[in-house]
Amino acid sequence: MKPSFTVLAVLFVLLSHAARAEVELTFALAKAAVEDTDLELSRPGDTHLTYSSVRWRDESFKMPLYLSLRTTWWRRSWGVGLDYTHAKAIAETGRVAPVQGRRAGAPAAGRERIADTLPHFEMSHGLNTATVNLLRRWSSGRLQPYAGLGAGVAVPHVEAVIGDNRTDGYQWAGPAFEGRLGLALRLRRHLSAIAEYKLTYARVSADLAGGGSVEVAPRLHQLIVGFNVNR
Repeated sequence: MKPSFTVLAVLFVLLSHAARAEVELTFALAKAAVEDTDLELSRPGDTHLTYSSVRWRDESFKMPLYLSLRTTWWRRSWGVGLDYTHAKAIAETGRVAPVQGRRAGAPAAGRERIADTLPHFEMSHGLNTATVNLLRRWSSGRLQPYAGLGAGVAVPHVEAVIGDNRTDGYQWAGPAFEGRLGLALRLRRHLSAIAEYKLTYARVSADLAGGGSVEVAPRLHQLIVGFNVNR
């Protein structure tokens, strides 16, 4: 995945004028909600299963907490931001879900408990995303509405258990995209409070110990609060 020419051009212009740009650091926490998704499981021995409408927990307020960090270079109304987000997604494998595909070469269809095949799957030490964002704000006064779009990569910490095989580690998993709408309230000259809605889409393809993979495409709705520090 390559950023568009427009994003690269804006990034070059802003960074080349960094001495005159307004630099903003953002620190935020959030409550996230993960939409139901399909989960595709592949294993050696011709097993390829797709579970539909898998449910997820976000556990935003359990350690490690949801965390969002962003550095933005502003030139008047436009900015480029480098964003890191640590969210979480824990599959509710104890639930029954529709399934179709093949198990050990034989057709599989119907409904079954996910944990009968995949006892555990989560990204609780981070459904981490790192993105480049193009942002626009509509005021330089005390109240500053803003919006942004971004693209980058997902680097989740994958934890999975199948039989005697346990997967536990960070992986470069696929692309991530996000959009945001927010409002900043200036409290002091160099300090603002923010409230923001962010939608993140990530395409995760995680390799499993013992062979095979899990593929999911979670969408996260996030209500974010935090602070901006400007210079």
